Amino acid sequence: MKNRLKTLEEILNPRRPFRRRRRGWNPRRKRMGVIRKLRPFVTRSNRKRASEVIKLRNKLRLRRHIYGGRFIGTSDLVDPERPILYKQEAQVFFPGTDKRVLWNVQIATARKAFWDEVGDMALKRTAAMLPREKGPFDIRDMFEPVSFNAWGQATSYTMRERNETYEELGGMTRREFEAQLEKKIIASEPPEIYESFSIDRGYEYGIGLHVVVDSEMIDRETVERVIDRFFAVGETDWRAESPVPRDRLPFETEMEALMTIPEEQR
Repeated sequence: MKNRLKTLEEILNPRRPFRRRRRGWNPRRKRMGVIRKLRPFVTRSNRKRASEVIKLRNKLRLRRHIYGGRFIGTSDLVDPERPILYKQEAQVFFPGTDKRVLWNVQIATARKAFWDEVGDMALKRTAAMLPREKGPFDIRDMFEPVSFNAWGQATSYTMRERNETYEELGGMTRREFEAQLEKKIIASEPPEIYESFSIDRGYEYGIGLHVVVDSEMIDRETVERVIDRFFAVGETDWRAESPVPRDRLPFETEMEALMTIPEEQR
């Protein structure tokens, strides 16, 4: 009967008209897309790893006039006008002695490693002084989204203002207390820093290598010296027997040092 009255259930739950599904279309697939699982470089086949090394060697030849032919990196390494304090860390890539090995390297000076260690110590001590609901640090608390795509996903962020003060920190904000604590740590209990090589096999592109080197800055000569030493120790984890001398490490915080850079060079 075409003109019969609809029941309440039919009104609340109307049947959708039948639609022919597109070939290959999965109705359970989310609109947000599929998250690709990270696959470490070391788990790839020998052929694919060797192919990536060949591609890197071709890039070395093309940029030989910039980096010398032994590695490639960012333009900051060869920018003579860039302040030394902005050349304290760098990322470079170079092939290993094995034709299937590619090294993805994060290099930091002993000065930068010292500042990072001091900052971590201050961060942990500050968190320990706050109540549990305020103590654990979450990187997401530092940023807030400012733009979104059509699916509601954040596409860009800005630094969030954190002006909240705490009684446990003497009425100071978290950042103010950490800055004060960093000065005390540097003055009374500076951490020891060692030159080292630390391998990380979880990288998707190449094998990760974290390097700490006692140098004023990271430039082409420093990187080549690091490569020579890394090959000399057998492309493995390594740490110097003695720490970097204290007089080679800074006596001021990273923020205090950066404030000495002229405004026109920042």
